[in-house]
Amino acid sequence: MKCLSSRRERAALRGNAVLAMFSAGLLLAAGTARAQTVQQRLDMTSAHLKQIQSLSANLPASVKDKLSSGAQHLLRVAGEWDKIGPQLTRSAATLSSPLNGKPFNPGGTLPPGAVTDPRTDLAFSRVAGFVQSETSTAWCGNTVVVAYNDTGSFFETFAIPGVGLSFNGYSRSIDGGRTFVDQGHLNPGADLSNLLFGDTGVTCTDENTFYQSSLFVKDSSFGASVSKSTDGGQTFADPVAVVLKDGSTHLIDKPWMAIDPSNPNNLYVTYTDLDFTGLFDTSAICPGNFRLGIELVASKDRGATWSTPTVIDNGCYPNTDQGSNVAVDNIGNVYVAWEQFPASLPTNEIDIAKSTNGGVTFGPKTAVAVVTVVGHTLFGRLQGGFRNNEFPILAIDRSHTHGTGPLYIVWNDGRNGVTADGFIPSFGATYNFGDVFLSRSNDGGASWSAAVKVNDDVGASNGIDHYQPGVAVSTEGSLGVCWYDRRRDPRNFLIDRECATSRDSGQTWRNTLITKRNFSPIIADDLLVNPMYMGDYDTVAADFLGEFSGFLGAYGNNAANNPDVRISRRFGGSGDSGAQDNN
Repeated sequence: MKCLSSRRERAALRGNAVLAMFSAGLLLAAGTARAQTVQQRLDMTSAHLKQIQSLSANLPASVKDKLSSGAQHLLRVAGEWDKIGPQLTRSAATLSSPLNGKPFNPGGTLPPGAVTDPRTDLAFSRVAGFVQSETSTAWCGNTVVVAYNDTGSFFETFAIPGVGLSFNGYSRSIDGGRTFVDQGHLNPGADLSNLLFGDTGVTCTDENTFYQSSLFVKDSSFGASVSKSTDGGQTFADPVAVVLKDGSTHLIDKPWMAIDPSNPNNLYVTYTDLDFTGLFDTSAICPGNFRLGIELVASKDRGATWSTPTVIDNGCYPNTDQGSNVAVDNIGNVYVAWEQFPASLPTNEIDIAKSTNGGVTFGPKTAVAVVTVVGHTLFGRLQGGFRNNEFPILAIDRSHTHGTGPLYIVWNDGRNGVTADGFIPSFGATYNFGDVFLSRSNDGGASWSAAVKVNDDVGASNGIDHYQPGVAVSTEGSLGVCWYDRRRDPRNFLIDRECATSRDSGQTWRNTLITKRNFSPIIADDLLVNPMYMGDYDTVAADFLGEFSGFLGAYGNNAANNPDVRISRRFGGSGDSGAQDNN
C-alpha cells in the first residue's frame, strides 16, 4: 500500500482544503479553541505589520530598494495588510487546515539534485505558498543542511496552534549532498509572538551541530535570531534572539552568521540596523536623520547567550551601509565586509573591517573595491524586471594550518558593461551589464588585489548579465564561485547556473555550466513575496571539517516554471569529474 507522506497528499486525504491567503483567506484551524488561537495570531501579526508600516513611511525609495529580501517581504505584506487583515478576521472561525494542526513530516528522499519537494507547492494556495529560494548551505562531513526562504512554511505554521510563524524552510542530506529530504518549516518556537521572516543563514561545527540565523520579530521588537540543532539538522530548538531592538525606532536587516574554526564555542552575527532614533532624539548618532549602521553580536557559549552590539560603521542618510558579511580565520580574527553607498560618489564601495579580539572592537575600515552598480540605473532593475545588488560575499582559505590564509571577496559589477539606454535618453540612463569579480588579500585584509573577472566569456561588454555570486574555499585551497548566468541567451533574458573553480588563488578560472536547460525569471508569482524578487544571495559551501574536497552550491531554479531549490555537488573538486545537477 502506498504511503501518503507529503504535505499535498495528506491535504488531499483530509478534504483537499486549499484556500489562497490573500484572495480567499488563510487556511486556519477549525474549532473554537483553534479559532481563538487564529485570532490571537491575527492580532499579533497586525501589530507587527503596523509597526513596519510606520517605520517604512520614513524610508526613501532608494533605501527601501536596498533592503534585504526578508525585509522586502515584510514591507509587502505590511502595505497590503489593511485589505488582508479584515478579511482574515471575518474568515478565521470557519476555515480549516489542510494539515489539521499537525506539523509537517518529511516526505521521503528526493531525486538527486532536488533540495525542496515540489509536490507540496500547491498544498495551500494557487496564489501563495509555493516559492522556495535564496539559499544558504552548510556542509560538515556527510551531513549537509540547506536553508531557504519558504512561503509554504508560513502556511504550515499558521495552521499549528501554540507556535509562532515561520517564513523559513530547510532540507537535510546525510550522504554529502547527493540526496535531500525536505524538512518543512524552521521551528519558530512556542510563542505566538515569534516571527521568523527569512534571510536565512546556516553554519555547522560538526556533523551533529548546525545553526540557522534569521530575521526575527518578537512582541514589539525587531531583531535577528539563531536556532540550534544537535541532531544533524533533523530538528532545531526554539530560536534564541541574538539582538532585539525597539520596533518603533529600529528595523534589523540582512543578518549573516559565521563560526570560529579555532573555537566552535564562538559564533558571530552581523546585520544592518536601520535606526530611526535620530528623528526623535537630537543626541543620537544621526540627529534629525536616520542611520544605517553595520553591527555585530557575538556568543562565546555556542549560541546560548549573546553580547551587546558592537558598531562597526555608521552611515547617516544619504550615506548608507548595507549587505554585511562575516567570516573568521584559523586564528580567530573576525572580518566583516559590506557595501557602502556614499552620497558624494557616482559609484559604491565595498569595505571591510577586522577584529583581533573576538568582535569586541574593530580596526578602521579598508576599501576593497569601487563598484559600478548592475542593471538599469534609472529603475534599479535587471533585465526581466527583478532587482539585484552588489553585496559582497567573503571567504577565507583555511588550508593554511598556521596563521591565516588569503581572504577572498566576490561581487557582481557593471564596470565593463555600461551601455546608454534609449528609453529615456535625456536622463542619461544606462544599463550596466554585470560580470562576476573577485579580489584577494594576502595580508589579513590590509590591502586588496585588483579585481579579477571570474566568468570566462566576453560577458558584460557583450550585453550579458552575470550576477549574484557566492564563493567558498575548499580544504586543499581551491576556490569555487557560482552565479546566475545569461550567456546562452543573446537576448539576455533566460538564466542558467554557472560555476567556476580556480587552483591558483583566483588568478585563472575554469567555468562549468550547471543547468541542462535555462529558465526565465519568475516574478510577481507569489503574493507573499516582493513582486520583483528572485532572491539576494545563494551561498557556496566547502566541507567545514575538511574531510571532503570540492564544493556544494544550492540555488533557486525556475526551470519547471516554479521557484524551487536545487544543488550542484562537488563541482571541480579533487577526484571529481565536474559539476553535477540533474536539471
